Amino acid sequence: MTGPEIRVPLPLDLVSLKRDVLELVEKFVQRQWADVSSSSLEGGRSRDCRAIDPEALLLFTRRHFGSDFPLPDFGQFLNSQRLRNLGGQEDGLSLSRTEVGLDLFAPASFAFLLRAVLGIGARAEVVRVLMGTGGQSIGLRRLTEGAAVSRRQVRRVLSDLQELGLVHPDEFPHEKRFYIEVARWSDLLKLRNGAAPEFVPWPAYLPACTEVIEWLNGLPETLGGIEGYQLILSARDLVATVQAPFWPAAGRPHWELSTGEEFWVGFSDYVRLALSWLDY
Repeated sequence: MTGPEIRVPLPLDLVSLKRDVLELVEKFVQRQWADVSSSSLEGGRSRDCRAIDPEALLLFTRRHFGSDFPLPDFGQFLNSQRLRNLGGQEDGLSLSRTEVGLDLFAPASFAFLLRAVLGIGARAEVVRVLMGTGGQSIGLRRLTEGAAVSRRQVRRVLSDLQELGLVHPDEFPHEKRFYIEVARWSDLLKLRNGAAPEFVPWPAYLPACTEVIEWLNGLPETLGGIEGYQLILSARDLVATVQAPFWPAAGRPHWELSTGEEFWVGFSDYVRLALSWLDY
């Protein structure tokens, strides 16, 4: 005859991590939409704006806050094909919108501004990524992932823009890269300080954030038996899944072979660092 199973609370590092991450995500989503809104002109905008990725942010918002989350009215600038490329469906358009419009010249609205000037399609997305590198060259793979359109479309846009002298190739060993002269676009787009908002690979980064959020939301309140060990294995699997998109923000984790309390301290520190792009 055995006694009742002994269960222990979750490690405090995980409890505080879950609380902090959920709070961070809510503030991030609110801030991103506020930063493109015309209602934020009176001082409600973040000082360090990052250009939103409309379709990636739309899907992220719907996933975590449902269809009632209020959004500015940006329907005329939504790229439905790109929404599908990122795994969304047309019902993603049913999110609740307010009467608040867009401030096209806000740094966070850079994607909308380019779509207003270049049209809704691959050209605006390719230029957005190229401009966001600050004139640094970028390879075809990263360019395609950031634009979230087909590689064929990216190649066609690059070819057209090279013929016009607006994009230039940059030969690297084993890879051809491309860059854009930001200064030539500054006056046309009325860019503040002559620079485009920094490119952030939201299409890969936000789904990785979702993996972390849903893992944290699935945590039990207590652990018993071998569940503590199983949870460590699950956390290692999670890190293996998200490590590539989190690499630019967090680098390589060096604590994954540790155990017990030391493991959860390292895991929590890694997740906080990986999600630091949400905190600006």
